[in-house]
Amino acid sequence: DTKNKFFAILSHDYKSPFTGFLNLTQYLIDSKDNLKPDEILEVGVSMNQTAKKMYGFMENLLIWSTSQMNQMPIRVVEIKVLNKINELSSLFDEILNEKDIILENNVDKNIKVRCDQNMFSSIIRNLIYNSIKYTATGGHILVSAIEAMGNNVEISVIDNGVGIKEEKIKNLFRIDIKTSSPGTNLEQGSGLGLILIKEFLEKNNGSIRVESEIGKGSNFIISLPNI
Repeated sequence: DTKNKFFAILSHDYKSPFTGFLNLTQYLIDSKDNLKPDEILEVGVSMNQTAKKMYGFMENLLIWSTSQMNQMPIRVVEIKVLNKINELSSLFDEILNEKDIILENNVDKNIKVRCDQNMFSSIIRNLIYNSIKYTATGGHILVSAIEAMGNNVEISVIDNGVGIKEEKIKNLFRIDIKTSSPGTNLEQGSGLGLILIKEFLEKNNGSIRVESEIGKGSNFIISLPNI
């Protein structure tokens, strides 16, 4: 069963950061009388980073589970793409600064799409996070958009990161095959992000395609109606 394979992959990936978090808390308890303030800070930073990974796993899992049970209502609205991307980009200021990555929003202010607002936010958030994850320190990410044929808008998230092997691209959106790998700073992912993106796009009459070359970066292109 496809979903059983998926949950086996997910439970394996989730177990690792959770075990790491438990080990850190136990270390803090066992060493409380011997640790110096700077050592406590170091453990605290590690715990915070691990907690963020676990939160990311759970957030995508809960969103995906809700969508599978058809409990996520769809309310299509008109969205100003430039404003929404600026709003969502601010969520990544910390990690962008850490990796010294420039995120450039080159979307024209007049471009709009019709999509459920929460689903659109999830789509863009996951695309930007993936680009940051697989782009090395000092890299560049460009978000652009064009009006395409058939009353559609194509939004591209382009990075100059590590790229994706051609044979792997066809499996990126398969729930039963693990395609997620550590980022350039060993960031972990649940593998759910791209699956969510594809499902949410389909629910809003959209689609996604990928162009990539190893060592040169990737371009994730989503299409959504603008009427």
